[in-house]
Amino acid sequence: MSILKAVAVFLVLGRPIALLAQTTSPIIADQLVYALNIRATQSEAKVGEPISIDIILTNISNKALGIAFDMAGRSEFTYEVFVDNQQGVEAPYTPYLRALRGKLREPGDPDMLIQSDRKMWIVQPGKAVTTHMDITRLCKIEVPGTYTVWVERLDQSSGIRVRSNTVSLTVNP
Repeated sequence: MSILKAVAVFLVLGRPIALLAQTTSPIIADQLVYALNIRATQSEAKVGEPISIDIILTNISNKALGIAFDMAGRSEFTYEVFVDNQQGVEAPYTPYLRALRGKLREPGDPDMLIQSDRKMWIVQPGKAVTTHMDITRLCKIEVPGTYTVWVERLDQSSGIRVRSNTVSLTVNP
């Protein structure tokens, strides 16, 4: 069985289907319990300014879901963010994101102890929860240009990585 890296959810005849990366046929998404959508809080920013996104998790199942979130509101504990430049190259991680993802430290990275207290949000069928993420805390966006951003989250019930839509952001000098 191959590892699936992305899922897009669409409605066909009122029924959700998932198009799974690395497959050629759609799979009826009876196993999927939520969909992810992101929106940029601004479409343009200057180098060095914070750049934030809103992340909307919508319960597409017919039962209430318990979703674990960080009590301090840090969405990076719930979602993985991906930021690519206009050439499709992933933006460099900040020392914080390297530590969070368990990557090797680079020279000059500070010592860090990362802690998260979790709480459970109950999301009713058809309802959504919105969280925020400052992507500049996680990725170094130091070069002007256009960047593509998306988030992913592992659906624990199905083992499928759910991927959001993508948004484009312009970073000016």
